Amino acid sequence: MGELNTEINNVLKSFFREEELFELNRHLFTKNYYKENDFENLNEIDKDQLSVSFSPATERILIDRAITYAKKRMNHEKFAYFLNEIAKVCIAYGKMKLAQEILSNAKKEIKKKDLKAEVYLTIADMYSRNAKWRKSFAAINNAKRIYDKDENLYGIAKCENLLGTIAGDRGEIKKALTHFQNGFNYAEEQNDTAMAATMETNLGIINNIIGNYSEAHRYFNLAIRKFVELKDKRRITEVSHNIALSFLSEELYDLSLEQLDKCINNAIESKYLSILGIAYLNKAQIYIRQDKLKEAAQFLDKALDICSQNNDKLSVADIYKLKGIVSRKHADFIGAKAYFLASIKLNNRLNNQLNLAETFYELAENYKNVSEFDKEKSFLKKSLFIFSKIGESEMIDKIENNLAINERQLSGLDDDE
Repeated sequence: MGELNTEINNVLKSFFREEELFELNRHLFTKNYYKENDFENLNEIDKDQLSVSFSPATERILIDRAITYAKKRMNHEKFAYFLNEIAKVCIAYGKMKLAQEILSNAKKEIKKKDLKAEVYLTIADMYSRNAKWRKSFAAINNAKRIYDKDENLYGIAKCENLLGTIAGDRGEIKKALTHFQNGFNYAEEQNDTAMAATMETNLGIINNIIGNYSEAHRYFNLAIRKFVELKDKRRITEVSHNIALSFLSEELYDLSLEQLDKCINNAIESKYLSILGIAYLNKAQIYIRQDKLKEAAQFLDKALDICSQNNDKLSVADIYKLKGIVSRKHADFIGAKAYFLASIKLNNRLNNQLNLAETFYELAENYKNVSEFDKEKSFLKKSLFIFSKIGESEMIDKIENNLAINERQLSGLDDDE
């Protein structure tokens, strides 16, 4: 039934006794009036039609019935805690609407402050994944006030981790690094393996962005060892994806593809849709660099389908940028411009500075291809301004070199006149 169902069942096991689980399971599963091998006797058209995969109804049925069963047997506080844990699983698997519905119910049940802080953090995580920054910050601040008052270092570490993740998503790299280092220190004090591994993963991501590849790999290897020890398959898949991105940044494409294929296979098998969409996106990015444009276009379409389903707007903006690059490589400069402008519009709305800088750079390249050097200069300067704030030295050098060439092009045009 998939990893999501397994994780939901793990939550159930932590709340119900064995005899209660037996009673719950008796009510959860309806009878099928066919056998599994009956599928093989169908005609090919029927097989194809029945093989189409949508969001499985069984997961929703399992969650709804488990919640109904739990509500009858738990007090308000325990039921709210149960709902929060189920919501976390839904968020991890990209089921945001269902998570929001569950969290709305959880808020009605809470009385204790520490539990209220936990629910606020889960709400903040949900909003951050949909790039609803204001709502996410408001929820984090509500949680942090409670944790600060109670001197709850573990709670403060979780706040720092989420603040770092948001800063990273918005391209605020120095701020992200500070939050993750603070969170890692708190996690170390608490001797919390899972939290420390999460912080190490995020520190690896930030070091990869700023070009410290050896440090990035060091953090990823530390994290993956801890997640293997914890037998956390989803986190192992996430770290393997981040290792693939580090290899991509180093232009080690074969190693990156090897890691991505492992990640994609795990994500498909376990229905990690939030990871799968981004993995498809990054595989497309490798194919673009290898000039395998047909393959890149197909993976981008699949990524767009999944990321739209997950309401992952940050990745959708990235996909538009990559679709623009594919169009430009096909000499479709008008189509490329439309994709770049769509990406810029979305990134501006999401305040995603890093992707915005990258897209400004790609649009400048597009203008260079059609000899609109004044517009190329304008967007190179916009890109340089953001990369200078981030401190991305490699891109700063590249843009400054392009600006020097651009000046010569513009001077040549002036001489012709």
